[in-house]
Amino acid sequence: GMRRQIRYETTDFDYCNDELYQEIPDEECDCELSEFSRECVSDGYAKITYEFNYDYCGEPEPETVEDQSCSCQYGCWQDLECVSDGYMQQVRYETTDFEYCEDTQYQEVENPDCTCESEETGRECVSDGYSEITYTWNYDYCGCSYTETVEDQSCLCNYTEWQYDECVSEGYLRQTRTELSGHEYCTEDLERTVEHSCCTCKYTEWQDIECISEEYMQQVRYETTEFDYCDDEQYQEIEDAVCNCDYLEWQDDECVEDGIMQQIRTEASGHDYCNESLTREIQNDICSCISTEISRECAANATALVNYSWNYPYCEPDSEYVYDESCLICIPDWICIKYSNCTSENYQYCTQVQDTNNCEECYTGDYSEFIKECSYCSIHGPKITTADEISVYEGDLVTLDIEMTDPDQDPLTYSISAPVGNDKQWQTQEGDKGEYNVLITVSDGICTTTETIKIIVKEESQQSLIIKKTNYNEFIKPGQTQELYITLENTGNENLEDLKITAFIDSLGIWKTTRKFDLKKGDETTKLIELDIPYYAPKGRHYIRIVVSNDKIRRVIYRDFDVI
Repeated sequence: GMRRQIRYETTDFDYCNDELYQEIPDEECDCELSEFSRECVSDGYAKITYEFNYDYCGEPEPETVEDQSCSCQYGCWQDLECVSDGYMQQVRYETTDFEYCEDTQYQEVENPDCTCESEETGRECVSDGYSEITYTWNYDYCGCSYTETVEDQSCLCNYTEWQYDECVSEGYLRQTRTELSGHEYCTEDLERTVEHSCCTCKYTEWQDIECISEEYMQQVRYETTEFDYCDDEQYQEIEDAVCNCDYLEWQDDECVEDGIMQQIRTEASGHDYCNESLTREIQNDICSCISTEISRECAANATALVNYSWNYPYCEPDSEYVYDESCLICIPDWICIKYSNCTSENYQYCTQVQDTNNCEECYTGDYSEFIKECSYCSIHGPKITTADEISVYEGDLVTLDIEMTDPDQDPLTYSISAPVGNDKQWQTQEGDKGEYNVLITVSDGICTTTETIKIIVKEESQQSLIIKKTNYNEFIKPGQTQELYITLENTGNENLEDLKITAFIDSLGIWKTTRKFDLKKGDETTKLIELDIPYYAPKGRHYIRIVVSNDKIRRVIYRDFDVI
């Protein structure tokens, strides 16, 4: 909208510009757009390109506008094929040449000709009074063929009445019947056994045979029918006084040992089984041994040999040695009553003897016969005082508390075996689990004393508890009881004590907890918590907060359910 003007200087002054310019408004210089080109770009829309009348107006932006001449044109819808229950697929074709138009369009419309309908294509008897009908659909999309079981009189089993066949056991008769329909599933019993008096076995009266034991007679009876299942003969045992044994009174026979008399008796019935003892031994003072001393002579110091005479030949002994002061001879019995201290060679020497028989004789023997061994180091050797056993966990510092003393105040040297060492300390590490025997050796230069300490290193304590599974009602009604089963497993290396489980339904303001319980390592347990759902509980999703804990462990999980 601006025109540039120019004018020229007409003098020759140097300070005057030769030319002057100015810009003035001019409507002829306004920028005006005009359509340069038009192109269809999508269904019902064209892209228009513009140009300005002057170059200084710049490059105009193209724009997309509605244009009916760019619309896609289609023919009428035509039925193509049934595609689902009650729906027909239709097609129509595009009649223009625009690239952005779909060549073909499809739609599905309701059509009663496409409705799924089934018809019976097979029938088969499958059980007593029932048949299985197979139905097939008129279109593949309606699904697979299906079966239905219905009552069918033509499929009934047809059995004849029961008829007598033969006796099969004591008091029982076999009956038979026939199935006439021929259906494979008609498998009810074609035979049965019923009680019938005509099949009872019959026998003669019981007859005595023989006595078989004390007070018992064996009897027999014979079968009078011809049934195979009846015993030809039957036996029984009854009490009968005729079979009793008859023993006479006991009578003295002879003395057999010190104070013992043998008695005998006789059995009078003659039955073979009457085999109770016919002899016995009882106490009887008549048979007691009585001795008479017939001689005595000294046989050793204060000892005499005495000979006896007995009233029965089974009595003994015929002679024995007895103490007799009249045979006493004084023989010194020397003992050591005083010893020297234990020497470093581990011996004690006798320094004074005594005669225990007081025969008033002097000792003329060799004192060396009284020398006895002793343990010098048990008296003068070093002493070690410490714990027998130490128990720690992996990672603990082991420090040995050892007291080493010497009765003679001699200087001591010591050594401590691995894994501790002479500094008396051992820093355990992970993986050191086990038992270690540490040897302590102490010496005073002559005697050496040893002591063993057992160190038990336990695996670092690990507590691990998992909530293995839960089981509960995912859908429940107000007023019902939610039964929540929680299964726990102790996968750690130590027992868990004083565990408890608490279940909260925070949205309903209710909770319940179990009693405290223990869970051994490697074990699992299942606990039940019953939560009464209030009658006013609102429908919808609610959450159960489950807390398993004791003083050292706390596990929390959530489970959701719906009130319907």
